[in-house]
Amino acid sequence: MKKNYGCIIGVWIILFAVAYFYDIKPDYEYGWAWALFWQGPLAIPSWILSLFDSSKYCMAPLHTSGYAFWWWVTLILNIFVQISNLLAVLKQIFSND
Repeated sequence: MKKNYGCIIGVWIILFAVAYFYDIKPDYEYGWAWALFWQGPLAIPSWILSLFDSSKYCMAPLHTSGYAFWWWVTLILNIFVQISNLLAVLKQIFSND
């Protein structure tokens, strides 16, 4: 069986690139759509980048309550998907096929 986990690595490279070049403005109030469609899926790479750069935010400091709700929902779903992807990759790496 051919090991096909390069796609997952490619997606992570794209997520980090987008998170690196996209800046959350601290003085702009973000609504729910930003959290659901843009900033929520980038929360993990943005958080990792924020560890090294204090100007990066993983969650907008000024936001609506709808933003906060959907940001957390998207983050939880994103974590679930990434854990599933990691388990699939590990299964492929350590399988005997």
